[in-house]
Amino acid sequence: MHVGDIQLAISLLFAAICSHAKATTAFGCKNSLISDEWREAVLSFHNKNRRKLAEGGLVDSKNAKMDVAKDMQKLYWDCNMEDQAWQKVKDCPTPPTTIGTYGVSEEVVSTKKNCNATTVTDTTLKTWWKELKTKYDSAAATMKYVADQIPHFGVMAYSKSKAFACTYQPCTGSLHLICVYSENGADPNNKIYDAGAPMCDSCAQTCTEALCPDKPDPAKDLDTAICGQANLDKMSDDLRNTALDMHNYNRRLLATGWAEDKQIGYAKTAAKMPVLVRNFLNLHDIPVKLREHIDLYGLRQEMWFRNTAANLKTMQRLTLLSVLMLLKMQTELKISGAATTSFLKRMLSRRFICSGISRTE
Repeated sequence: MHVGDIQLAISLLFAAICSHAKATTAFGCKNSLISDEWREAVLSFHNKNRRKLAEGGLVDSKNAKMDVAKDMQKLYWDCNMEDQAWQKVKDCPTPPTTIGTYGVSEEVVSTKKNCNATTVTDTTLKTWWKELKTKYDSAAATMKYVADQIPHFGVMAYSKSKAFACTYQPCTGSLHLICVYSENGADPNNKIYDAGAPMCDSCAQTCTEALCPDKPDPAKDLDTAICGQANLDKMSDDLRNTALDMHNYNRRLLATGWAEDKQIGYAKTAAKMPVLVRNFLNLHDIPVKLREHIDLYGLRQEMWFRNTAANLKTMQRLTLLSVLMLLKMQTELKISGAATTSFLKRMLSRRFICSGISRTE
């Protein structure tokens, strides 16, 4: 394959991922049905109120002034966490929701038809935050989490969280709002924050408006919903879906007679082209099988080990290899024609191990 082919493969990969994820936004998140204005409002609410708490500007239910915080972290929005949360609530399940080791605040809010999600969210977040003033006795609790007093506030205000995200799902007669935080503050052994002067003591050199601005690393993929087990092949569900969608797209293109063929213009339509579905039986063998495919299909290892572009660092090598293999199939058909396309025949007649995809009979 030529350099131009590889560049095209990368472009196709980005296009496929964007297509599967609907659209990207200024925040960079996948769910285009949620506006960036909504995200910004939620992010601003959290940091504004964490700042007030860190500055000692709030009181508890006994009207006792809260001490300043030595270690209150600024929160950053994490699109991976948002997507993980949405995957959990998209089918309107009954709480509580568990997402890895994250802290979770959620509520199913009763609503009328065509409710304003922004208004509902704002009201709900304010109610959660008011738990401090209406229910919490900071002295008696020694600044620790108390589930029946601050079930939401304790998670929202937990000083060690650096990353978070919220999302929502309209359900029948309700709106399921959920926020997830990088650290779980819902632990009775944890103090909400390290209280007492000097403020920002843990980040004295970088403290900005009472908050420590340390940026977190992006959240990692959790065990996937598709596999239901540890991520043995190091692929996220998005990448698995992309690989499967690209396979079936090209097979559909071929079956309907729209695949270009050098010898006859367009490939003949297929009498029977089975759809590809996932096969999980081979997941343990993927690393070995991939190397077999590299040799079998003439793909050099460097094509997937030399992934050094900054904007590709988070992409999985296995998916890049998958796209290169698909591109090779398309290119051989267009340049050589079906009669000499041995790679095409293999792709259509045998199982494809990468991503646990297999052909149905």
